[in-house]
Amino acid sequence: MSVRKQFENIILRTHSDGSVVYLRDVARVEIGAENYQNQTTLNGFPSAGISIQLASGANALATAEKIRAEVERLTPRFPQGVVAAYPRDSTPFVTVSIESVVRTLIEAILFVVAVMYLFLQSWRATLIRRSRCRWFCSAPSASSACWATALIPSPCLRWFWQSVCWLMTPLWWWENVERLMAEEDLTPPEATLRSMNEITGALIGIALVLSAVFIPMAFFGGSVGIIYRQFSVTIVSAMALSALVALTLTPTLCAHLLKPGHLKKGRFFTCFNRGVAASQNRYLAILRRIIVRPLRFVLLALTLTLLMLWQYQKLASGFLPEEDQGAVMVQFTLPSGSPMAMTEAVGADITRYFMAEEEDNLNVIFMVTGRNNAGSGQNVGMAFAELKHWDARPGEQNSVQAIIARANRYFLKNARLATISVMSPPTVRGLGQSSGFELWMQDSAEKGRQALIEAQTTLLTAARQTPTLDAVRINSLEEKAQLQVDIDRQKAQAQGWIRPPSIAPSLRPGAACTSTILSTAGASSACICRGMRPGVRRRIIYPPGLSAATATTWPPSTASHHSAGLPGRKCSSGLTDCRPCSFRETRRRASVPVRRWRRCPNWWAS
Repeated sequence: MSVRKQFENIILRTHSDGSVVYLRDVARVEIGAENYQNQTTLNGFPSAGISIQLASGANALATAEKIRAEVERLTPRFPQGVVAAYPRDSTPFVTVSIESVVRTLIEAILFVVAVMYLFLQSWRATLIRRSRCRWFCSAPSASSACWATALIPSPCLRWFWQSVCWLMTPLWWWENVERLMAEEDLTPPEATLRSMNEITGALIGIALVLSAVFIPMAFFGGSVGIIYRQFSVTIVSAMALSALVALTLTPTLCAHLLKPGHLKKGRFFTCFNRGVAASQNRYLAILRRIIVRPLRFVLLALTLTLLMLWQYQKLASGFLPEEDQGAVMVQFTLPSGSPMAMTEAVGADITRYFMAEEEDNLNVIFMVTGRNNAGSGQNVGMAFAELKHWDARPGEQNSVQAIIARANRYFLKNARLATISVMSPPTVRGLGQSSGFELWMQDSAEKGRQALIEAQTTLLTAARQTPTLDAVRINSLEEKAQLQVDIDRQKAQAQGWIRPPSIAPSLRPGAACTSTILSTAGASSACICRGMRPGVRRRIIYPPGLSAATATTWPPSTASHHSAGLPGRKCSSGLTDCRPCSFRETRRRASVPVRRWRRCPNWWAS
């Protein structure tokens, strides 16, 4: 038996008068889902997901490349119509971040070279500075290899910051050598030796002071401490190598490459030097006025300090800024006890929203019902939406922050059956499940669980009314109703109607699988359980595995085409007040009108 009608015609009893009692007379037979624990869809179509976690110490980019190569190799073996997608992949953001940092680093080096040539006005000095870049840039890479750290975007940004600082410090050396050759008419070797005696101590002092500031960060612990350790190692190694090169290689290059050229200046540099000299004279004049009348300038400095503090209060106070990673996470929770059919309907509404309202920004959306970051249950679900490349989403209105804000406003206004939170992934993998922060409540006064729940509700209500907070939610499942069964084993054994060892199996909840059936989808189980509505004496049979054979006939977008609690959405018939059909009702091709609800003529979509 492989179809519903064959199950309905099962004979349960025959009478002497020739009458027959069929299964359809006492039970409702239908084809159910393969399982009611988890369901996954991709852009609204059935799918299967594979979660791959990066091992400790592994290279994310290399691992992702190998995974894509393996999937590409297996793609020809997929059944017809099955494709592979990557709805949650953090490596593109890492790649773009590193490319952006490298590009910024190159721009910074070119800027420093231009500034150096503009002030020193010598291509020889420029050549000396150019020879130091490769030594300086190799320091972070070498230190990362020795300390087994990764050049993640955060240390790369620190690398860039340190590059600007320590690529500017050689200007002191070369400018001092040029000054000595111009003012005291010294040869390059003599000016270099004189310059070493003057500024060597300053360079060593700066290196020691910065080391004393950043080296303690290398001893921070915990997950956050890893970032600080990489930060410290990157800066200190680059600074130490830069100081070493400045004290060894740079003097040698200055002594051999620099030539006295202060008497041969072009028209451009002559005008530039006059402007610099005029600026120096004006600056000295301002300093003389400050010394003569210091009170007004002290008040001006205090005013600027207060303005700076006022602006500082407006800066983001987060550990790391929230960035556009090209992905969006959705987490939703229905009331406790909600069936999987209602959860799937809410998930379908979320999928339809992103595919309709964010069509220009969305690549794929992967929906998982039956579990989320808070736990597993038929009333919870989550989704991962992969956005298009950043170049295809120009403008602030297409950023991930704007997309999240629009989605949260829409679901807050329209979602009545579920609590839906749209958020961005965590800035650093392993530091939480999403961006933002989390709080833990503790009943330190030991007032009991009920008081803790009331305090939690009060805190959530106040937090959701705060305009600076968004997507406030509980990262745990609601308490479910429980039944406590007290068994009087002595009385049961005395009456003799049931043996005590058989009491627990007799109280087994849920369905019982009675047999195995064969279909085009393979072997499936036939299960029997009591009807859900009290007072109706009937039993229902569910062969779960048959849903796989009919998945192409009933796409998820039409399995429950009515909006589950999201009003104002029209179905294919054009009606707006259609009764929300359950999963089983849609599979049975039935739409029962109740009260003022109108029957939807297009309850089925071919």
